[in-house]
Amino acid sequence: MNGGSSVKANSDMFSIKLANYRCVWNYIHNSKIVTIPQVSKDTGLSLPTVTKAVDFSLGEGILCEAGLFGGERGRKAKAYSLNPDYAHFVLVYVSDKRLSFEVHSFLSTVLKKGTVEIKNKNFLPALDLLLEKLISEDGAVKMIGIAFPGNVRSGTIRASQDFNFAVGFDLKTHISDKFSLPCFVENVLNVAVSSRLFGMRESSKGISVAFRFGNGGCRVGIVIDGELLKGA
Repeated sequence: MNGGSSVKANSDMFSIKLANYRCVWNYIHNSKIVTIPQVSKDTGLSLPTVTKAVDFSLGEGILCEAGLFGGERGRKAKAYSLNPDYAHFVLVYVSDKRLSFEVHSFLSTVLKKGTVEIKNKNFLPALDLLLEKLISEDGAVKMIGIAFPGNVRSGTIRASQDFNFAVGFDLKTHISDKFSLPCFVENVLNVAVSSRLFGMRESSKGISVAFRFGNGGCRVGIVIDGELLKGA
């Protein structure tokens, strides 16, 4: 086998392993508390594959043990669940008068929420200060999301009625570089309608739509089969 073929084979094996692990994580996310035989039976993955995925996830802190499962007779199996504190996620909704924030657990439970009053001209210093405070208070924060009122492409503000002075600013790069954390910046309604902000939720079939009517006209966010629809 030549070098190129070896690299491709290793890449393919990694992709398969990752797909199997994600299958296990998604199943546990939806089922809350599970055993290895249960995951194997319902997903069709082999017991060794599920065991490897669980062992890896325990070592990384993604999963935690959740007691024993089984009847009074026979051997009881260890149960597992996602670790809600493996990673926390900060979501901030920006408006011209306030920053509304939520801190979510790995299971999407809202741990903390609040608002900070601002003037639109100083939204960036206020946003930086808020994120710095939330991250310093919660060492489990591993991702930041910003819901921005305007046209956003690849994290850069392209148009905004409330923040026209910020047009052309790469907000995503600014936040990522400042706090050394993954960050996404999206239009407010794209965030509101998306079912895949954080964690490992299985995408659902169908179409979800959110509308907003205001002085700036009609705004819309659309998700099709779990995927956020973005304009050109």
